[in-house]
Amino acid sequence: MKLSTNADKVAKRVQAWAKNVTPELARATLEAATVITANSKREAPAATGRLRRSISYVAGGEARYIVSPNVPYAVPVHGGSRPHQIRPVRAKALFWRGALHPVRVVNHPGSKGNPFMTRGLKASQPTIRQIVERCGHQIVTR
Repeated sequence: MKLSTNADKVAKRVQAWAKNVTPELARATLEAATVITANSKREAPAATGRLRRSISYVAGGEARYIVSPNVPYAVPVHGGSRPHQIRPVRAKALFWRGALHPVRVVNHPGSKGNPFMTRGLKASQPTIRQIVERCGHQIVTR
């Protein structure tokens, strides 16, 4: 009795898949980063629009992207802030339109967070699932 296998064919097929993984994965992660960026911008508060415009992605390695806002106040907007004092840095006192007089210290009551990046990621999940499925299909069928 003679036994035969198609192990050689399977091995060649797996090698072919391996060649497709890196470019397909790179394409899929770039597409996912683009989707997350767009949804996070949609979810961001837009008093002046500066926070929204600052949200972007940068390459963080092979097939890896980092999506984040690039303004110093993004973290307190996203996560909130505790009550704190605000003191002048370059002047002797603080003054703003509507204030009766300059003051040396302002007691800020803190603020509730607005997790716009988290909402942007959650809104992106169905699309990312489709991207991953399409990527897997492309790798296997090529």
